[in-house]
Amino acid sequence: MKIKQLLLLLSLLALHIFSCASLTSPSGGPDDKTGPEVLASTPASKSININTGTRISFTFSEWISNKKTNCISIFPPIAYSIKIHSNKLEIYPQEKLRDSTTYHVIITSTLLDLHGNPISPYNLIFSTGPSLDSGSIRGCIIDPTKKSAQYRIALFTPEDLADSGVCGTPSYLLQTDTTGKFNFANLKVGSYQAIAYIDANNDAHLQASTESVFTPEDSLIHIDQHTPTITFFPSVFDTSFPRITNLKAINNRILSAAWNREYDSLVFSPPTIKIERTNPVEKLQNVKYVLLNNSHSFMLLTDAPMDIAPYRVISSTVRSFDNHNFIDTILFNGNNIIDTTFPTLITKPDTSSVINLTPEIKLIWSKPVTATSHLFLKDQTGDSVPALISKGYSDTTVINPVPRLHPSTVYSIIFSKDHFRDLYGNTIFSNDSSDTADTVMVKTIDIDSIASSLQGTAPCLSHSETRVWFFATFVSPDIKYLTADSAGTFRFDSIAAGKGHVGYFMDKNKNRIPDKGRIYPWHSPEPYFSATDTVEARARWDVEGVSVSICDPCGFSAIDSISADTVDSKAQ
Repeated sequence: MKIKQLLLLLSLLALHIFSCASLTSPSGGPDDKTGPEVLASTPASKSININTGTRISFTFSEWISNKKTNCISIFPPIAYSIKIHSNKLEIYPQEKLRDSTTYHVIITSTLLDLHGNPISPYNLIFSTGPSLDSGSIRGCIIDPTKKSAQYRIALFTPEDLADSGVCGTPSYLLQTDTTGKFNFANLKVGSYQAIAYIDANNDAHLQASTESVFTPEDSLIHIDQHTPTITFFPSVFDTSFPRITNLKAINNRILSAAWNREYDSLVFSPPTIKIERTNPVEKLQNVKYVLLNNSHSFMLLTDAPMDIAPYRVISSTVRSFDNHNFIDTILFNGNNIIDTTFPTLITKPDTSSVINLTPEIKLIWSKPVTATSHLFLKDQTGDSVPALISKGYSDTTVINPVPRLHPSTVYSIIFSKDHFRDLYGNTIFSNDSSDTADTVMVKTIDIDSIASSLQGTAPCLSHSETRVWFFATFVSPDIKYLTADSAGTFRFDSIAAGKGHVGYFMDKNKNRIPDKGRIYPWHSPEPYFSATDTVEARARWDVEGVSVSICDPCGFSAIDSISADTVDSKAQ
């Protein structure tokens, strides 16, 4: 009898030990790389007439981790708590649901199984009334960085925006699939501002300046049963004032500094800057602000020389959409050195590498300079080709020959010492008593490596004055050949042969690059599309009749559906 009692006691002890064991991944066997799936839900998907006091629960195909409790979003928003146990997740609303309302309970990809595999985003839809909302929206994110991310789609009504703007709680917060596509149904019909972003900190709110953001072309979209496909493009959302950093006096008349972020002229007025000596207080007159090209850096030039003494810079900036004025004050020590240093070339191209026939020739200088006269390229026969030179001060000068260069040709660019000048007035250094300061030699691509032309179209497109086509080879993706649109067709002449991609962007401001949009103040992004087709520009050939698949940028099929993991209604 005592033996039986002892065995029973040991059995109960073992049961207690195993029941209290830690929730860990089992060891051994093949690696589990499959995420959990929803097997059942309460209420069932697409249910109607659900009691307003219902609880919400999910049963999964495997045990799930209880480490991430921010994996649920409910819209319209309600207060709730959740409980995770084994393969079940239960949601306890802390208030009654609204009558006659369609609810979306979204499980995001932050929900993991015990092996760390994420669930595909899942959307449970049900209604406390006799029908579901009928609005729908589908589309995709066009992200040139090709990030592997699942983006959030936030939909704000005008009332939502009035409360706390795009950083507040939206009417809906949805999630794309792993390719950036989305297809959402049963939304409330109405007008919304739509924002897509990468929720880097998983807090379900857009963070200005720190999270990548995307917007459609229109500030408001109308959602109904037949909403057109929506595409989102890179945009900017940063309303914080730029601040001055790295300020120092580099000589007795010039200060160098930088903004801590891009100085956006569409958001902020040109800065008003003054410099004054602090003890005794003495204002320096005629301070010139010079923003360097394609840079956050700038220079301040004073008429009067400084001394070795304490000074301060006072900068005033006005934000355009609310007229708020920000004043920044920075102390620095003056400098009495007279600048007699000549600007010199640090980096320049040479004939060891070839350039295309419509190149951007870049010269890197030891200090910011500006061009003071025109430049020409000369070939071996002495024929000259005029060139456009980037304007303004910069440590990088860009030279664009006009017109097109000849293939298999060596060109020289000869600089006199007066061709370039720094902000202090110093000209470039000359090695001898002649007027020549430097010579740059470049060689164009060989004629046997040039495609005579590449012509084609996208069947769905008509003529657009703002459309600019581009072609980029896989070998040199950063070099893009550009050409204007002609009735929805493109033609590239004398380009480097090779395989690559064709695409286009809508160049509304004629600056030859696709510009990002802005949320505040609203500014539409310039649409940018790259076809997935591989196109070959063949050496010494005229390639004609190319048809590129760019009419459906989101890649939706003709049957009007996608096998996306944004919405899954299998659970019943």
